[in-house]
Amino acid sequence: MKTLMTLLCALALASLIRAAEPTFAFSRALTSVTEREELAAVPLDRHVHAATRDRYPDLRVQDAEGHSVPAILQRHTRLRSVAVESTAPAAEVLSLTPDPAANRLEAIVRPPRQESPAWLEVVTPLHDFEKRVSLYGGESPSGPWQALSLDQSIYDYSRFMDVRRCRIVLPEAATAARCYRLVFDEVTDSSASALVELTTRSGAGKADQETVRKMLQRRDFRIDRIDFGYSTREDRQDAPVLLELPLHVLSTERDEDAGWTRLTLAADRLPITALRVAFAERNVSRAVRIEARLEQGDAGDVWTTIGQGRLSRIDFRDLREANLTIPVDEVRARTLRVTISDGDAPPLTIEG
Repeated sequence: MKTLMTLLCALALASLIRAAEPTFAFSRALTSVTEREELAAVPLDRHVHAATRDRYPDLRVQDAEGHSVPAILQRHTRLRSVAVESTAPAAEVLSLTPDPAANRLEAIVRPPRQESPAWLEVVTPLHDFEKRVSLYGGESPSGPWQALSLDQSIYDYSRFMDVRRCRIVLPEAATAARCYRLVFDEVTDSSASALVELTTRSGAGKADQETVRKMLQRRDFRIDRIDFGYSTREDRQDAPVLLELPLHVLSTERDEDAGWTRLTLAADRLPITALRVAFAERNVSRAVRIEARLEQGDAGDVWTTIGQGRLSRIDFRDLREANLTIPVDEVRARTLRVTISDGDAPPLTIEG
């Protein structure tokens, strides 16, 4: 994605705006059909970005006679409604009741705000788990309770891939409650330990006998706290207008020993703020680093990291999530380099 830059020009009657002096390395004609002198907004295209220096000190606007036309370069912004998310821990834990016989845990908490939350987040230090949670709302800790969400899954599969979800989403029409009751199922689990006990018996003229005994590990589901999540809409007047433009892939490298794939892209000095990478695979998560080839004075061109994050697409059970966009520091470079960490997995099939 790139920031849309516009040139605000004072246009004369039926003028032809151009930069046609022989000393200019690049020129582009703009035809105006105005009937009176007025202002006109002229967006800069990728050809203008490619031909100009940083901060556009070499950009000129001239009329048909070659006279300079006053112009102001500014970002194209607009009023846009954006979602703003915030979280706050529960104001109070009213009760915490384990039920060992049913292997369940019940927690009643008081929200930090009066408005209805969009979700509740279970904060736990544990990894490699899957639990079912039901959520109820009520006016008092003694009930009655209204079911808000039944048998939602919270899980962490980091043993296999970087997938973690501990958020319990509330329906949009849910009304605010004074208390929330969470019921966790299967809060204690048992699994075979990686260690085993080996016992060998010998003697009395008998063949040796070996006994292998596996140890079971019991783990209780620890909860550090319950966070409440809120989503509100805010109008922002200065929200930048972003455009999506394709970038040409100049080359692709693959280092199987180091476990990475590297794409070199032609960025044409566009003011890029984020990169979106499309790939075909599902249920994958890969770390990615984005670098720009920038001029560093006497040192010449140097590859500088401008962004890093994680590309992922998860399509598993009831989970449908995708993160294909990596924000970057806004720079203008001719070449970008995207390095994707594959590890011992096959490389992604890049589609664009």
